[in-house]
Order: sequence, then structure tokens, then C-alpha cells
Amino acid sequence: MSLLRSKQELLEQYEEISAYVHEHNEPVYIADENGAGDTVILSAETYNQLTSTFTLNQLLNSAAIGEQPGEKHPEVDVLAELAKLN
Repeated sequence: MSLLRSKQELLEQYEEISAYVHEHNEPVYIADENGAGDTVILSAETYNQLTSTFTLNQLLNSAAIGEQPGEKHPEVDVLAELAKLN
């Protein structure tokens, strides 16, 4: 379950919050003065996994759409792109 913390808690408890995002692979939301989510903290590893997954999904969606009449798409070496994500 993701956590919601205030900006003050981030300043005072950074080490604990950092440990949480690394141990649980979950984000911690930092609230603004009104208690609404303002910022999200993730471990670098989780962030990289998310962006890699997003990139892979974009490649797969592009391939699934296929070539439209009159459009040219460059060939993509899917295995090479997958290797880059690891």
C-alpha cells in the first residue's frame, strides 16, 4: 500500500522514507499544504522498471497497429530493443 506523507515528514524522515520505497518497491506520495498528493517518490530501480515497461509497451503497440497504407515505419529489431531494457 502506498504511503502519503507531508513535506515536513519528508524533510524529517528522509532515511525512513527512502528505506520504505526500496524495501517495498512502492511509491510514497508527498502531500502539499492542503493534504493533496503533490510529488511521488520512487526508488531509482522502480522508476527504471516503470519507464522500461512503458517503452516496451509503446514498441509493442506500434508493432500491433501495423503499417498504415502510405506510411513507412522503420524496421525494429525487437530482441535488440528488449536487450536494451535489461
